[in-house]
Amino acid sequence: MKKGFLFAIILCVLQLNAQTVDCNGVVDGTSIIDSCGDCQQAYIYDYVTHAVTLLDDTMNVTLGATEMLVMPDNPSNPYWNAGCIVDCNGVVDGTSIVDSCGDCQQAYIYDYVTHAVTLLDDTMNVTLGATEMLVMPDNPSNPYWNAGCIVDCNGVVDGTSIIDSCGDCQLAYIYDYVTHAVILLDDTMNITLGATEMLVMPDDPSNPYWNSCVDCNGVINGSSLLDTCGTCHQAYIYDYVTHIVVMFLDDTMNVSLGSTEMLVMPDNPSNPYWNNCDTTTTDVLIVKDLEPKRLVRILDVLGRDSKPNTNKLLFFLFDDGTIEKRYIVE
Repeated sequence: MKKGFLFAIILCVLQLNAQTVDCNGVVDGTSIIDSCGDCQQAYIYDYVTHAVTLLDDTMNVTLGATEMLVMPDNPSNPYWNAGCIVDCNGVVDGTSIVDSCGDCQQAYIYDYVTHAVTLLDDTMNVTLGATEMLVMPDNPSNPYWNAGCIVDCNGVVDGTSIIDSCGDCQLAYIYDYVTHAVILLDDTMNITLGATEMLVMPDDPSNPYWNSCVDCNGVINGSSLLDTCGTCHQAYIYDYVTHIVVMFLDDTMNVSLGSTEMLVMPDNPSNPYWNNCDTTTTDVLIVKDLEPKRLVRILDVLGRDSKPNTNKLLFFLFDDGTIEKRYIVE
């Protein structure tokens, strides 16, 4: 009798060991431990009332008309891996990040001598060699970041913004030519224009914002100006001894003047071309004397303003651009 009872107990234990107990303690249950270490159960979800009924087992489950069965690791299960952060590479608390192109980028070790790259699932306890550096996914020095698409100057993937010659990022925009309202655009896809609206691309010739730093002579940050006659005038170097315009200038940066030369800006009062609407001005190299002329300034040999003192070499500047060198004897 005792031997039969002992045999029954042993048989029962063997049967129990042959069965699987899930993380929820249910024999042959469907609960699973996710990557965060949390035990997740299957459940019935009512997609009308949003009610959730947790299940120890899915055997003999009957679903209502508005119910669905959600298994623990179902992609539509919001509880799965919700207890921790799983990066885009599927690593719990990993460092991988999705860039603007939608690509999952990993951190890596880069050897700047051999140029070898070692991709990392995690950056914990990383040891770097003497010629190695750690490059995080969105590090500015990472050439893989956003390399899978084109990101425009406005930071928009496959956007239409362009950098002009002035170094400014210009956006496309919708312009209403009745109200003059402007709506800036990140992208021009699926744009619907109103009856009085037009689409202006960044480098469109009608875009007044494009290359707004270009002067009337077409030079970026140049010094040429339009006078009231509508004529574009350049700065120039004038020799006040020979009365010759030595050179018209696109820009006045790093200009070196000779001992008898002066820089004349377009709107300088001594520039005879400025607002001279009665004549057509071209790039003439000889400045002709115009009468009558009015004295504008008197300069000494050092270029300083001076009074008409005697026994001193002076330069008389007139409003027609001419300069006379005079030595007045007392």
